[in-house]
Amino acid sequence: MAKKKINKAAEIRNELAKSPDAKGVEIVAALKARGVSVSPAQVSNLKTKTNNKTATKKTGAKKGPKPKLGLGEKIRAAVHLLTVSTKAEALELIEALGK
Repeated sequence: MAKKKINKAAEIRNELAKSPDAKGVEIVAALKARGVSVSPAQVSNLKTKTNNKTATKKTGAKKGPKPKLGLGEKIRAAVHLLTVSTKAEALELIEALGK
């Protein structure tokens, strides 16, 4: 007769649901008493996965719109535009000012 296959992950999740504050070794001991052989690493991995499902969004500073050039920057850019040596540099500067 074939052995009944045990879903160890489901057993660990059930035990975590019963006692969410339990440590990994405590869960391993409880499962061992029921005849399920798991390692503390398996418990730790599942604990981490279940706790981080809500925290998948990255946190940090939100990016806002780029600051617009003030009149002083535009005047300096215009003066620089008059002194640039190539047409490509002038077009690049004009394009940057338009944004």
